[in-house]
Amino acid sequence: ESEVEIMHTAHANNRLLLSCKCLPNPRSCRDVVSTEDRVVVTLAFGIEVMCDTKTDGGGWIIFQRRINGKVDFYRGWKEYRDGFGDYNIGEFYLGNENIFKLTSTGQYDLRIDLEFNYVKYFAQYKDFKVLSETEKYKLKIGDYSGNAGDDLSRHNNMFFSTFDREND
Repeated sequence: ESEVEIMHTAHANNRLLLSCKCLPNPRSCRDVVSTEDRVVVTLAFGIEVMCDTKTDGGGWIIFQRRINGKVDFYRGWKEYRDGFGDYNIGEFYLGNENIFKLTSTGQYDLRIDLEFNYVKYFAQYKDFKVLSETEKYKLKIGDYSGNAGDDLSRHNNMFFSTFDREND
């Protein structure tokens, strides 16, 4: 709890003390409880993210979402570094710099959810990490599980590339 002191404007000698229970921003999406499937929050270290609170028990940070193609994902290095899109229309990329900052703070798993012809698939990888921009946002992933097929393991330890910056 913290106390906030407010001076009464009519009488400078009168004081009003207000007590409030100030909850800190969550450290990860695991700390977020909501009745909504997805909710946008600002994490403790200042990054705004969309959290999935339902899939496989919740606690997932959604760093890329594509639904209907309203947002063009054919972008250059700077845009992928900084992120783009809009949470409100549901299509976005969080940005490699933010993903690097997030994955450098602890251990993360990566989950990829797909839907095709109303059938849902997923791929999950242990020990997901994206390295810094000086390391060309190299992808690091561990063991695979799921039913979508292991198509990402061949990209393990590879650098991130865009049309204007080929790194592989």
